[in-house]
Amino acid sequence: MATTKKTTTAKKPAAKRAAAAPAPEQLELPAQPTPAPAPEYVDYVIPKQPGFMDVDQFFEYCLNGTVYRFRRGIVLHHPKWLYEAVMRKVNEADRVREQSAAFMNTFKKIN
Repeated sequence: MATTKKTTTAKKPAAKRAAAAPAPEQLELPAQPTPAPAPEYVDYVIPKQPGFMDVDQFFEYCLNGTVYRFRRGIVLHHPKWLYEAVMRKVNEADRVREQSAAFMNTFKKIN
């Protein structure tokens, strides 16, 4: 049979708590929020792609889950951030096209 032994030691008094921290200082908010600056717009043209018919002259680009589709060869009016993203992609595709054209019909026969 199990027995338990009672402790005979006295409890120690609880430690004194430190003084409460002073309340954080309150900052004053401006009366009205400052409006966001208006985006800067740019007019530009995406060049037409040689070898494509006029009905197929489109540029498609997916940016952050949003698919943009623009007609090539006409003046477009977009925010500067979109212009920079589109032109980066157009220039990248042009470089790839130039590099692949350099290697067209330069293969060697094995036998």
